[in-house]
Amino acid sequence: MNNSRPVAIEKINECHTESPGRKIRFSYYRFFLVFAIPLPYTMFRVLTFPLQLFSTEVTHTIITTLGVSALRQGNIIYLSNYSLEVIEACSGLRSIITLSALAAMFSYMSSGGIMKKSALFATAIPIAITANIVRLLVTVMGALILGPEFADGFLHEVSGILVFLTGLFLFFLTEKIFTRISKIRIPGLTAANL
Repeated sequence: MNNSRPVAIEKINECHTESPGRKIRFSYYRFFLVFAIPLPYTMFRVLTFPLQLFSTEVTHTIITTLGVSALRQGNIIYLSNYSLEVIEACSGLRSIITLSALAAMFSYMSSGGIMKKSALFATAIPIAITANIVRLLVTVMGALILGPEFADGFLHEVSGILVFLTGLFLFFLTEKIFTRISKIRIPGLTAANL
């Protein structure tokens, strides 16, 4: 009789029959695969627009606080020599998904208990939004200082890398902060919980 079951299914069955540690690892790998499933278009549209407006509003608030003359209308920031439109691709939703996957991997590999790992994973969304706002701020400042051609050319090409590197830096920083917090002794709280 020809055994036509794929090897992957055999490995999945092995993981369920092995030790509890292997089950946890298997559950993590299954959870990680969720990030490979694309969002339905309608959900993407519903989530994108509020992120566009939020990122635009925060960027506008920061640059006007810094003394830059700017006008915001919806998801567009008008400067004296440049207008920055925060389109769907610049909303930060893709960054949230990508950095959430990175946070899942990073928290799984970090030392500590389930509370620390869960808290580290929960920082993915604020970190992704912050990294996206940093990208928008760098684009605005690049347009003001070096010109619109620079902002639309070179800076636009490397801005995705900027978001990823900013997010990665913020994850490392957050992990270090959580590690220091977990070393603080709180009566009644065990280290295993952190």
